[in-house]
Formats: sequence, structure tokens, C-alpha cells
Amino acid sequence: MFIVVTFLVALFIHKSCSIYPTAESANTINPILHASTAFTINGTVYVHGGSMIASNSNQLFSISFDEYGLLHYEIINEQGPAVSYHQAIILPGNDSFIVFGGLRYDFLDVSDAVEPIFAEVYSFSQNKWSILPGLNQTAVPSDRQQHCAVMASNGLIYIHGGVVPGPGNSKILMDSWVYNPLTQAFTNLSTPPIGLYDSSAIALSDGRILYVGGLTSKDSDYNYPFYLNRSMIYYTDNDTWIEQELKTQAIHVIDHYNISRKDASAVLGPEGRYIYYFGGTNGFSGYDFELYYNDILVLDTQSWTWVAPDISGIKPTHRSESIGARINNEYVLFGFGANSAYVYSEANFLRLPEVKKDTISDAEDELDFESLKWVYNITTGKTYYEQYPTVIPSGINKSAVIAITVVCGLVILSG
Repeated sequence: MFIVVTFLVALFIHKSCSIYPTAESANTINPILHASTAFTINGTVYVHGGSMIASNSNQLFSISFDEYGLLHYEIINEQGPAVSYHQAIILPGNDSFIVFGGLRYDFLDVSDAVEPIFAEVYSFSQNKWSILPGLNQTAVPSDRQQHCAVMASNGLIYIHGGVVPGPGNSKILMDSWVYNPLTQAFTNLSTPPIGLYDSSAIALSDGRILYVGGLTSKDSDYNYPFYLNRSMIYYTDNDTWIEQELKTQAIHVIDHYNISRKDASAVLGPEGRYIYYFGGTNGFSGYDFELYYNDILVLDTQSWTWVAPDISGIKPTHRSESIGARINNEYVLFGFGANSAYVYSEANFLRLPEVKKDTISDAEDELDFESLKWVYNITTGKTYYEQYPTVIPSGINKSAVIAITVVCGLVILSG
């Protein structure tokens, strides 16, 4: 028997379920989700779909901010596909986006038939969903979930890996495809050296696509962690792959499970060099050593070195399958997500690092990662305890309070 219990824990803060202050008008929406997809247009984050434990959401909603820094939710559309573990790509002009693949409970592939990839387009100006043009062609990727899809600097959309849709499926698809929005055609690319799922793909400004984390396979039958000491780079200009070693000395490594991450959220910084990598799990579901993370790792794509900065402010809860979206040149949103016990509605905001000014030499300015912080308000740029320095009663240790996080989600109890 399973019992679903809704709960709220508050610690001297705003009555919103999130640590971040939310406008009262937003109380009509309570997005407790994981495995959603998100993107940013002109400082507004748009979120589509996601899992709500027993069903998928079909909502498209926005997250924006007023002049006081209060968070506003707005439902944009509720007629779209109910899907999770999918990917969204915004098209040039910002009037429409495509969703590729994902898990849909109204369609689960229980046969050996190969179905074409699920893909629909939403138009903001028409407030309408439609089938992606090009799905009736001979060369079309098969349907998949937990895959990667990004738009590269050449304007083409690259799809890699994933698994066949359906709960419990784990056979990795060992292929890569490209979709041209102008010609509305798919092309099957060269066979990649490995397949990946629950991985993160980041399109770099020079046309390369970087893949980090997740699970991998060389023969599609046995999956193992794609550890953070390695990555794959795809070159869009000549359809080739290389493996790139990553330096992990800065990561606190107790054993090899600590550099195993899947279902993390990765966001490229505004300078196009540093990747902010949040949360995830080590992927050992059902074992005593299963771990979920709430830290930020930063990958330097020039030195290929991981940085593990100490970040001030109240940390998010440990989770995977969150959304990650850069709002502007100063802030990144990591929101929602789940772990083995809870699904969250938290919206957490990371203030990006300040620049260390080099006044002595002509060397390139470096970022001060010690200035990273989880903020309570993106207008003031302050953490919760900077905003309310007298909030902690006497006799309570501040470090102990910081360890307590505001939680709003679903508890799944079995018995």
C-alpha cells in the first residue's frame, strides 16, 4: 500500500513553499515536479511537462520576477503533451520551441516495434501545439527518453542516446541524429563511440558539444557510470568524437561513487567557458550507497578542471532531475526535482561569481568562485541571512539552522 502525504516545513521564513519569496498571485500554481524541461527567453524561464509521481504534467508555465525580486508563476498553456524525461529546444526568433522524446503514460512501447521519435512544436503567438514537420520521412530517429538534445552554434539540433520509453527500460540507444529546422529533415550521424543516457549535453560557442555524467554502454546491454573524470566531445563541423579527460582533484572523493553523477543539471555561464553542474545522483538506486547531491561543481572548459567551490547561503535539498536555466548574466535557476523520498517545488537561485580584476598584468580576468551564493532575492542579491540578519533566535547555532532547508513536496510512504 502506498500513501501520498503533502507536507510543509517552515523555518522563520516567507510562507511560500520555496525559500525564495513568491508573489501571492502565484498561489494558484504549485509545480511539484521532476524530469521537466526548461529554457529562458529574455529573462523569463519557461518550464514544460514533468512527472508528478503517478502522472505527467502537460502544463507550460513561466517563471518571472517583478521589480522587487518576487517570483511570479503564470500558466501559459495546458493543452500540450503530458510528458516527462524529454528535451525542449527554443527556435530562432523565440516564438516557438520543439519538445523531443520523453515518457508518455498514454503511449508505452511494450512491443518490439520501432516508433519514430515523439516531437511536437509549440507556437507562442498562436498558443498552439502541432506535430513537428519531417517525422514522415524515411530517416527519423526512434523514440526515446532520458536523451540529450541541444541546438549547436550552427543552428542545427543534435540528439544523442537515451533509452526506449517506458518505466524500467535501460537499453541505451547507440546513435546520434541532427535535425535542421529550415529543411525540416533529420540526418543520421556517425555511430558514437559510446551511448549515454541521463547525461548532460552543453553546446559550446565554437560548435562543439560536450557530454558529461550519466550512464553509458559500449554494447547497449550493460550500463555503468560515465564518471566525471571523463567526457565526450562531438565536433559538429566534421561529425567526429573524442574523449576528453577531466581533472577531478577538487572534488571531495571518498570513493569512486562521488564522481558518479546522473540526472544532474548543467548550465553554461555567460562567458561561454564555465559549466555549473548541480545535484544529481550516483545512480546506484536501491543500494545502501545510493547518494543524492546538492552541491555545485564548476567545469572549466579550457583547462578541463572541476572546481568545487564553497557557496554561501542556504543550500538546496539533495535531489536529481531538476531544471537548470540561466536567467541572465548574473543568475541561474535550479528548480524542482526529486530524490528517493520527495518531489520538490523549490526554486533555488545561484548568483554567479564576480570577476577578479587583474590590475597588474594583461592576463585574462578570472572568476572568483568563492563569491558564488544561493540568494534569497535576485534584486537585492542577498542570501536569506544577509536579508534577515536577526532572524535566528538566540541560543540557536547558525550553522545548525543553515543545515535545515525549507521543503515542500510529496512523501511516498510504503507499508
